[in-house]
Amino acid sequence: MRSSDLNTAIVYSAYGSRASYYDDWLDAFSNAPYFKTRSFNIAVNEPKKDFIQTIAEYDLIVLLHSVNADNLIYAREILPALQKRKGKLLSFVGNEISLPGAPMVPKIQYLKDAGADFIATQLLLETGEYLYSDTGAKVLAVPHALNPDAFKPVIAQKDRTIDVGMRSFRYPATFIGDEDRNRLIDLFEANAFSRL
Repeated sequence: MRSSDLNTAIVYSAYGSRASYYDDWLDAFSNAPYFKTRSFNIAVNEPKKDFIQTIAEYDLIVLLHSVNADNLIYAREILPALQKRKGKLLSFVGNEISLPGAPMVPKIQYLKDAGADFIATQLLLETGEYLYSDTGAKVLAVPHALNPDAFKPVIAQKDRTIDVGMRSFRYPATFIGDEDRNRLIDLFEANAFSRL
């Protein structure tokens, strides 16, 4: 089998505000010549039903960050199908921290119950291997998939004296335990065109 023949289901959950890495990994898989892809938004009933009905067709199933980042509501609905799949399962993990509404323990249990073959972590490899050791999956350390079509300079490098960029949103202090992230956003918003 040529790599371009790898029939791949890309599963995501679009239900509200989006982080750029959700879209970037979806674009990366969809545009890669190595995969024959079909995408499924499991937050919508028809695509979710379609995925469940066609799951046996896929050599590889990829669960993107959004499937488990904020909750497991939609992920649990496809769990029985994942347990009966024929292809390999690669799962990314969104928000690899224990948030009040989305702690890590249920996410890890879900990966174990789904029988993930591979887990893609944005943590250091050793940390990911330790964190996901009970799942039985091979842990892969992967970078962010910044989409060069979405993240490109609009001002030439030679014309920029300061080069700082961020695409994000304000987090409640309870998410990360402090306000440093929000203070940094405030600093750059207040001084966007000054030399500080």
